[in-house]
Amino acid sequence: KRAEYALLLTQAIDKCYLEHKTDSLILTAVNFYKQQSDKNQKAKSYFYLGRVYQDNNNILGAIKAYLNAIEMLPTNKDLKVLIYDNLAACYKEQNQYEKAMEMYKKSYFISSLQKEDNTILHSIRGIASIYSLQDSLQIALDYYQKALLLLENENESMWTSTIYCDMARVYEANGKYIIAQKYINQSLKNAPT
Repeated sequence: KRAEYALLLTQAIDKCYLEHKTDSLILTAVNFYKQQSDKNQKAKSYFYLGRVYQDNNNILGAIKAYLNAIEMLPTNKDLKVLIYDNLAACYKEQNQYEKAMEMYKKSYFISSLQKEDNTILHSIRGIASIYSLQDSLQIALDYYQKALLLLENENESMWTSTIYCDMARVYEANGKYIIAQKYINQSLKNAPT
């Protein structure tokens, strides 16, 4: 029960965007579940250990925890997507763009099989950001357009605003300030109140 409580509380803290202060709580869950046979619970406990480390800027610890989570071969596809997305973000922060791209593409593949637009959007945005960092600006813009197509019939003002803002950054980086301004205006127009 303590391990389950530790895992659920860590998960709740994470979902409320509160800062994880220490790993002692989640380590209770990790130490318990690594002795159990439930692969999803093992993977979930390692995933949240990674989130705690990521929050505390221990990127190498987070990468190790996420790799341990993947090693558990979880069957929960939503959990796999979260693991790959967060692992990609860690690699991106370490300027390991090829590894980040590989993880975002794995996340995208799983998300597209599930046909869940929200998780697909995270993956697409991640892929586009890596292309942008690698100066493949047109490919980045193509991915952002793909995201906008997914959002076309959705009432997701926050996502739409975010994608337009990302596109503005790409145009700005390319020295196309007038077009960048156009996308900033679109971002502001779609920004939720």
